[in-house]
Amino acid sequence: MRRLPSAPLLPHIGTADVARDMDRIRAALGEERVSYLGASCGTQLGTAYASLFPGRGDRIVLDSNLGPGGYDHRAMRLSARGLEDRFPDFAAYVAARPEYGLGTTPRQVRATCQELARRLEREPVQGRDETAFRGITYDRLYADADMPELAEIRQALDTGGPVPEQPPFPGLEALRSARFAVICGDSPWPRTIREYQRDVRADSGRYPLLGGATADIGPCAFRPRSWVEKPVRVDDQGPSNLLLVQNERDPGTPLAGAKALRRAFGDRAGLVTVDRGGHGVYPFGADPCADDVPDHRATARAGPRLRGRTGRVRRGSGLFGERRRRRAEPATGGPWSGSAGGGCRSGPCSTCGSPRPGARWPCTPPACGTGGTSRRARPRPACTARQAGCRRPAALPVPGRVRGGGDERLRAGARRNVTLDGTEHQLTLTPPPPRARSDRHHRAPSPRRCGCPGGGEAAVAVATLAAGTERTPRPRRNRLPDRAAAQRVSGRGPLIYAARMGTYEVDGVRLAYEEWGPEGGTPVVLVHGHPFDRSLWRAQARRLAGAGCRVVLPDLRGYGESQVVPGRTPFPVFAGDVVALLDHLGIADAVVGGVSMGGQITMEIRRLHPERVRALVLAGTSYPAETEEGRVGRLALAERLLAEGMGGYADEVIGRMLAPYNVEAKPDAAAHVLRMMRGTDPEGAAAALRGRAERADYEATLSAVTEPVLVVVGADDSFTTVADAEAIRRLVPHATLTVIDGAGHLPHLEQPEETGEALVEFVTGVD
Repeated sequence: MRRLPSAPLLPHIGTADVARDMDRIRAALGEERVSYLGASCGTQLGTAYASLFPGRGDRIVLDSNLGPGGYDHRAMRLSARGLEDRFPDFAAYVAARPEYGLGTTPRQVRATCQELARRLEREPVQGRDETAFRGITYDRLYADADMPELAEIRQALDTGGPVPEQPPFPGLEALRSARFAVICGDSPWPRTIREYQRDVRADSGRYPLLGGATADIGPCAFRPRSWVEKPVRVDDQGPSNLLLVQNERDPGTPLAGAKALRRAFGDRAGLVTVDRGGHGVYPFGADPCADDVPDHRATARAGPRLRGRTGRVRRGSGLFGERRRRRAEPATGGPWSGSAGGGCRSGPCSTCGSPRPGARWPCTPPACGTGGTSRRARPRPACTARQAGCRRPAALPVPGRVRGGGDERLRAGARRNVTLDGTEHQLTLTPPPPRARSDRHHRAPSPRRCGCPGGGEAAVAVATLAAGTERTPRPRRNRLPDRAAAQRVSGRGPLIYAARMGTYEVDGVRLAYEEWGPEGGTPVVLVHGHPFDRSLWRAQARRLAGAGCRVVLPDLRGYGESQVVPGRTPFPVFAGDVVALLDHLGIADAVVGGVSMGGQITMEIRRLHPERVRALVLAGTSYPAETEEGRVGRLALAERLLAEGMGGYADEVIGRMLAPYNVEAKPDAAAHVLRMMRGTDPEGAAAALRGRAERADYEATLSAVTEPVLVVVGADDSFTTVADAEAIRRLVPHATLTVIDGAGHLPHLEQPEETGEALVEFVTGVD
């Protein structure tokens, strides 16, 4: 084997080394702090820098995020999940274009593509086998613009026509070599064939589109351990100055990695998700709402802090969601007068030049260029300014000293002409005010869901909590609204809440949950069924939070982001986990509800801990103990899932989880259900099935119930029929029975509006 001259460098070119180099550059420039924008693999560098040098980062924006381990073996495997998340977008695109001949519904398109992969495995076409086919599919789903080409390639492979030739990628081998040189030195990879075989087997069942390709052995398995630096520890120690942005259906860096990174950073980071597919929020696409986020972050006065409460957010009220207290600012403008956060202050509007004497915020669209009035409630600049025909100059990426061409330095008061959309604007640079000794009294962006005309939706998936230091008390007007306020609908739209995610431990088992709504609202706990996760109830959580309720969605052990415990998980253990969550959150009693298996766990909670139940919501569930035939069937299914994975089972039962007609009529709901089922760990699902086979009979429990009860069932549910729901009602005569038309086993996904209305009406009526 020939030893390359660059070989001695390999132990010294990991991401942590690059982060240290970046800090030396910062020092050489004489900067106290540095701001950073990184995308895709660049998020690993930003993560490393923020962790190694937490006090030297100013504003850090990470787009399309790897997990806290960077591009390790777990992140590589997660690519298969990313393709499962992304493929429904392509399936919908092709189904709407019958000329491709791959199917007229998303389900047909998926089936056709899977059959084509099996054919290519047996007999390659034009030199392209199953592996190449899967790789082409994965690569072409990074951007919507590549979907037509991917459809043509698939059509050619299916019909035997000429496959479009792909131009060679210049420097591909060098790029691959450099990539592996870095990622193989960042973290230790599995070293035994058995570990890779296990991972390939598991991922082939979970993610049939890509199979176990990304879990297989690669060059990093052969990297000497002495060349691998200890991974950088990512934790919540440091300032709250990180913003993570993420497409929800990113094939390259899936949403799961961004969520894991946010959890690792804890109170330091906020996460904004965009309801869109593809890789990259900023580099490869444009979203007006998402574009608005870093503008606000870049123009914050002095180190924004993420607060310890869910913010209240109104549609159209801007990023921060509520009017903020601000220090008096000089009449010459704010910290970045003329940038995206400037606006109509004393003197002309920084956007369009219109005179706006004494105004504090940017002009409304009619005002720009027409001499209208200004407004103090900040508009959504990325949307409204463009509609008005004028755009603000982009915010400077790094506060502090700014260099022009060559050695030119733009000092305070310097001006530069900028041409945007054919219109010349003058950019005035004003340095930021001196940094305060403590910045904890400044607000960070409140979570929001922003609906922008002509743009996508940016939805904050996570609201973070700042902790560890004493804070200046805030005036009452900035606190969360009470239920009455939350129920009001103003001209700007209803109040919207974002989730607070967290974890807790029960006997050493780490369990995940998310919380919605104000902490002072009526507590509601909603338990998912098998084989799903907490996202099953998310639409109803938003609806209830808008009505002023405090909604808690747990991931049961073995499901979602909770730890998998192999073996058998009896229902009393599930019930104990939920009660432990109530203790963790300081909730004495709550409205407790669940669907399917979650409904049976709800009855188990009522049986063992009646004092913790304020009211019951039983959806798509039944109370009798398992029959002998059912017990044998569940045990057999547990063994099947362990042997085959979740993929085949998910495809088999999707037509029963949803009403058969909704599988095609509601492709988003079907994709959500399939994503949850395929993403469930077979070990966790099998443990729950074994426990469910031995569940108790809840007839005596229900007969003793005096609390309010809501029973919900889909009119076309084939698992738990309307007759099963009526049987519960006979045991609890005071219960309210709601039958949802046009729904099967999961009415809250199939008919979310009707189900949400029934829940809000019931919960808000509970004393």
